[in-house]
Amino acid sequence: MTGKPTLARKHVNALIPEAVPAVIARAVPADVVSFFKRYGGIWLAGSMTLTQDELVYAPNRFNRALYRNVAVIALPLERVADVSDRYGFLTRIVDVRLDDGAVFNFTCFGAERFARTISERGRAAAPSGLG
Repeated sequence: MTGKPTLARKHVNALIPEAVPAVIARAVPADVVSFFKRYGGIWLAGSMTLTQDELVYAPNRFNRALYRNVAVIALPLERVADVSDRYGFLTRIVDVRLDDGAVFNFTCFGAERFARTISERGRAAAPSGLG
């Protein structure tokens, strides 16, 4: 993200499939790692920033230090095919589906409203302007 005006920002927990505990070789039992893989990843805290043309997840410093394969993820809004929210424990879960079928999941307080904001901005960013 390079100096683009922020339309919305939330503290979130995102499901990161590639995340691996940095001390996996010595400290994390194999059955725990297997659970993470079956569950689809690890929920990591960070921030989600919405600009006029992208949605950006940035893991917090703590998680960048504790996990490998954790990086900033930028989702171009023109590729967003659908945004929905669903039940989650304590907070709702937002599912951002891209045009290739990939789904980025995160949870936050105010998820319903944030999902609507992302969806509206995504429709505006679509190449035809119609979404």
